[in-house]
Amino acid sequence: ELPENYEEILAKKVARVPQPSKADMEAAVAEQKTIIDQAYDRMNEGKTMRDKRTAVRERNKPEYNAAKKAWEDAKKMLFAKFDEKKALLESIQEVRDADTGARGSAAKDGAPSGPKELRGIKSLEDLEDRVKQLEYKLTSQSFAISEEKKIIAEMSYLQHKGREAIMEAERKRG
Repeated sequence: ELPENYEEILAKKVARVPQPSKADMEAAVAEQKTIIDQAYDRMNEGKTMRDKRTAVRERNKPEYNAAKKAWEDAKKMLFAKFDEKKALLESIQEVRDADTGARGSAAKDGAPSGPKELRGIKSLEDLEDRVKQLEYKLTSQSFAISEEKKIIAEMSYLQHKGREAIMEAERKRG
């Protein structure tokens, strides 16, 4: 739809812009070409920098790959050492468990039966040795708080009630 005053709009003359001279057009084109050339220069600088980075990467790639392989080898060796340590600790624990079992079976040889703290202890010397072992274990190794409390409780029991039980067993024996 045409506006209501379309006849007035058509009656007005359109302002005509004079055509620029050839020199003005050439100057405007030269300015645009300068801007385009600068853009191309910036693009070429970026490409040159990328090519330099790529060349440096390619030049250092063998060194990088060798260092990466050495790191991977060191990591594998470290994990192998961790596995060896774990196996050793497990075998040590098995020996300790077997030793504890052997001590427990000694209760049949005249040691007082009763609490597990007294199993394998036949005399006051054995009792003192056990207390010294626990003290050494407590000072030379690190434990969780709950485990430390158990060791301290066992030491306390051996020093007081354990001593009394051993002395009474010795009186009964002889």
